[in-house]
Amino acid sequence: IELEADGQAEVIVRIVENVSLVERGAWYETCVELHCVQDADRLDSIGAFRIMRCAAYSAITKRKGVYLKCALNAPHDDSDGAESAIQHFHDKLLRIREQMKTETGRQIAEERHKLMVDFLAAVQDEYGEDV
Repeated sequence: IELEADGQAEVIVRIVENVSLVERGAWYETCVELHCVQDADRLDSIGAFRIMRCAAYSAITKRKGVYLKCALNAPHDDSDGAESAIQHFHDKLLRIREQMKTETGRQIAEERHKLMVDFLAAVQDEYGEDV
């Protein structure tokens, strides 16, 4: 593959530079390759493996919400609750589904979103209050 001769190297560099940026112009809206890379990046942030990574990170850093039940249902204005593992789902992970660009990405994100919602419901059932 001759990436430089046919201009693909330039497109790849542009995608890498723009994968995490907010929307910008016509190229951003029409570049299917960029949308695929963005969706893959976002899909890596949700689902079963993200739940395990969140729990592992929270345990290692002693983030509340893994071992301290009081942090699971911390008020939004509680500075300690803002750092809880469960709050991370509400603040970031549960919002990713709406950011998908491709149909395949949306389908996979829907499945992974449901898994996270089911996980939070199971935590709520065991904890006995809204999380």
